[in-house]
Amino acid sequence: MEQQKILRKRVVDLLGLKLTSEEGVNLFRNSEFQFDDEDMLLMPHVKKPLKIEINTDTSSEAVYQNAVNVYEAYKSLTPLEAADTRFWNYLSLVEYYSLVRKRWSSVYERKEKEGKGKEYIEDHFFVTGSGSLMRCWLSGFWWTAFLSIDEDNIEDPYHLTKVMCWNETLRTRTMGTGLFARNKNVAHGFLDYLKERGKDSFGSFDDEHREITKYLNLVGGTRPLSFFTREDIKNIIMEKFPISVSKDAEAD
Repeated sequence: MEQQKILRKRVVDLLGLKLTSEEGVNLFRNSEFQFDDEDMLLMPHVKKPLKIEINTDTSSEAVYQNAVNVYEAYKSLTPLEAADTRFWNYLSLVEYYSLVRKRWSSVYERKEKEGKGKEYIEDHFFVTGSGSLMRCWLSGFWWTAFLSIDEDNIEDPYHLTKVMCWNETLRTRTMGTGLFARNKNVAHGFLDYLKERGKDSFGSFDDEHREITKYLNLVGGTRPLSFFTREDIKNIIMEKFPISVSKDAEAD
């Protein structure tokens, strides 16, 4: 297997600067990027995997499978390596650019009236920093699996990944915040609660899961959440947001 390539920092920085102009935005509307060998580096200790199966469908099932596929392909990455903008921008703009363009086609269809410019590109195509790792398409898949994988569950280590992929706001915004990204016990306790409650039990999933995270932030203001176990986090949420039991279930 050949060694994994990445873009040089100067190339990434220059593209980021160019995004402030319409000329720079137009670069992301081209059918391909033109990079020279001198624009790239080899990533130490990381081998390039065989082509990853990535589906541009937006269903939760497709997103879940993409997360698993990307993570499994680059499972050897450390969190520090997986936070490297040079790595993800190489994959987005070179290896899998045709798929990224297909998934986020508005940018090259020139739908300026819909605001498909700098912010749109930074959200989906181009990783500008740690804050955009979950929002950008390819990097978001890896971090989705990394934050949710339950290695203690031998039968299905990705059972919480399925929960995380229920909803795009949950996956790309909520779970990308420091509250969850810094501590897996917090992330897993939160996802355990969501799984036990079930998506269909929420009236408005977006609104209600945000209320839960606000409450966790309040709890964290009195005692660092890192002090709590996974089970503690789940129970803290359960006490504030109890799971109702249906009459049918009670009868059983």
